[in-house]
Amino acid sequence: MLRMMSKKMKMMGKMMQTGPSSSSGPSGTWIRTLPPQPYLSFCSESQNFSSLDEALSCFNGMLHMHLPPSIVDFNKLLTSITKMKDNSTVLSLSHQMDSFGIPRNLNILNILINSFCHLNRVDFGFSVLAKILRLGHRPNTATFNTLIWGLCSQGQIGEAIRSFDKMVCEGFQPDELTYETLIKRLYTSGPTLALIPLCWSIEKGILQVNVVAYSTIIDSLWKLEG
Repeated sequence: MLRMMSKKMKMMGKMMQTGPSSSSGPSGTWIRTLPPQPYLSFCSESQNFSSLDEALSCFNGMLHMHLPPSIVDFNKLLTSITKMKDNSTVLSLSHQMDSFGIPRNLNILNILINSFCHLNRVDFGFSVLAKILRLGHRPNTATFNTLIWGLCSQGQIGEAIRSFDKMVCEGFQPDELTYETLIKRLYTSGPTLALIPLCWSIEKGILQVNVVAYSTIIDSLWKLEG
């Protein structure tokens, strides 16, 4: 009897030291496979924040989760703050992401370019473009559209046209927004012959723009004739 009780006590002691194994029953398995608490899970479900403070609270919660959300969720959050036109905050949060080792994909880098351009620092936007290339990403049309807009908004029309030419030479297909941005800025800067190649592209069907953009080109060319 005493020997049996001694054996049972030894077995209980071993179980207390090793803890429940993966095959020790439902409770042990549940503890090991329990996912982290979805802290502020609404962040990934809805990006319509009522205030900047709410967005920042969500961002901080995402940073300190045991398993950080995907880069797509950070992309959505930064896009939401961009819509609030708080570009300085976007840049600050991106820096925090970098310090936490969270990688930045092309979409987030494009957001940074947009923020720099809206802060009248298109030169920093081109620095981000250089980083995109160093990381092995391929810039897309949105990348160049934002930079062209930034140059035009700062009155650097010549540099915007050179960037446009580089964009075409490297095989990127300008879209309607690219042309509309150039047409608008070229028109507001005064009648210019630079609009003639665009007009030829429209006539040949290479370029499709809306009626407003086409009318802008025609009006500018009429002013050149006058």
